[in-house]
Amino acid sequence: MKTRIFIILMLIVLFKIFVTQNTQIVTIKVFFWEFTTPAITILVYSGVAGVLTGLLLASFFRPSKKKKSQDNASARDNYGNKDNDIYKGNV
Repeated sequence: MKTRIFIILMLIVLFKIFVTQNTQIVTIKVFFWEFTTPAITILVYSGVAGVLTGLLLASFFRPSKKKKSQDNASARDNYGNKDNDIYKGNV
């Protein structure tokens, strides 16, 4: 757990260094809109959007606890069952 926290903190520090080194003004053109802003603003918003997108996608693809507990229960029920395929030699 300490390693994970250390890696996350190091990534945050590296991201902050990268952002502070990019303070020049940039122009962003999206369709018919045009924005002029410091690159630091675009980098921060892009980073936040990336983290939020990752968290959102991770929440959709994480297996539900209910299904996992049902799978564990059925595995426990079949473990001692003499009618399952392991005892019959059908594996």
